[in-house]
Amino acid sequence: MKKGILSNKLRYIINNNNSKFSVNILLLIKVGSIHETKKKYGLAHYFEHMLFKGTKQFPKSKLITDEIYKYGGIINAFTSYEYTGYYITINSKYTEKAIGILSDIFYNSIFIDYIKEKDVVISENKTRNSDPQNLCCSKFEDLIYKNTPYHHNVIGLNSDIKKFTKKDIKNFYDKHYIPSNCIVSISGRINNNVEKLIKKYFSKNTRNKKKINNNPIIYKPVLNFMNIQKKERTKIIKKNIGHAHVYMGYPCYNYQNKFKKYVLDVISTILAGNMSSRLFIKLREEHGLVYTVTSSTDYSFDVGIFEIYYGTYNSKINKVSKLILDEIDKIKKYGFTNKELKRCIDYIILTNEMSSENNESINIQYAYELMYFNKITTLKYDENIYRKITNNDIIEVANEIFNKNKLNKCIVGKF
Repeated sequence: MKKGILSNKLRYIINNNNSKFSVNILLLIKVGSIHETKKKYGLAHYFEHMLFKGTKQFPKSKLITDEIYKYGGIINAFTSYEYTGYYITINSKYTEKAIGILSDIFYNSIFIDYIKEKDVVISENKTRNSDPQNLCCSKFEDLIYKNTPYHHNVIGLNSDIKKFTKKDIKNFYDKHYIPSNCIVSISGRINNNVEKLIKKYFSKNTRNKKKINNNPIIYKPVLNFMNIQKKERTKIIKKNIGHAHVYMGYPCYNYQNKFKKYVLDVISTILAGNMSSRLFIKLREEHGLVYTVTSSTDYSFDVGIFEIYYGTYNSKINKVSKLILDEIDKIKKYGFTNKELKRCIDYIILTNEMSSENNESINIQYAYELMYFNKITTLKYDENIYRKITNNDIIEVANEIFNKNKLNKCIVGKF
């Protein structure tokens, strides 16, 4: 792996992982929904759409995608709370073509059809909210992130989106889409001249003869997120559906925690991380109450959440929730057996190794870590931490996280 920085302060990562044919080129921008201001909720995601509308070289969106598809490539983008990403996966023979197109949309977008695109984004929002599980997840995150910049959904409010102007787009572009706020990360089959190509296409510090402001907006982090919530929160959304969807979870450590977030990953995996987990066996195999139950952790720069999702009959919600909380209480008292702990840690380490072969996901991880923490963690680093975890650590973390007053529940179903 190689890291570097250009004269305009744009940073880059080159990761040759011996892929046979493909390469993934990612342009990650340090701007997401947490950087938005009131009455501009959804602007980061809306702007992501606008960057595909055309450039001087490719004045229509279709011309951009056609240029990638004719080489067998894939082009896409995403917006999160903390960052926005644009990527192309392509045969490594066409690496320069992909880098050139990402550079073109970054420096030379013309932002056409901005009014028509509002309807597209609003339609996307309505589509997501029409799916009961997506709606439940979205409202659960609103609930657990209450009183923080993470409180509003990434897609934003339809009422705000309708009012976005071309001036809003231009101001957002000038403030955030600057070289010092970006990372180019390339993983896969790496050509010998790839570093020269990054310098060739991303070293500019001008847009249409105008010098770029290289001072990004400063985000004020959330402090003591785990201590903000003082009592249990519940949100119920009534829908005439036969199958209820439930998210329940707790505020937890942020990405910067050096040890305890790894412990919580182990708890999550043993609790409901796969089909051999405690809750899957108890709720599905023993009681036949659910088709699926999962648990996961999500760590951001300054906040984190632990969540459990399950779907069940409307009449069985209380029973399932009680079984889950009973299992959590057992972990708080007794932790796990040595056999469970070893098997889980082996499982996590091996799945992490397999994930490292996914060029897209590894690019996002590396770019995010470099962007927010100015370092990149290795598989060996992760393994060493997991191997140090003891059952006493499990019990300590379980008692810190699973506090009744910190519980958040969102239910979508028929009542």
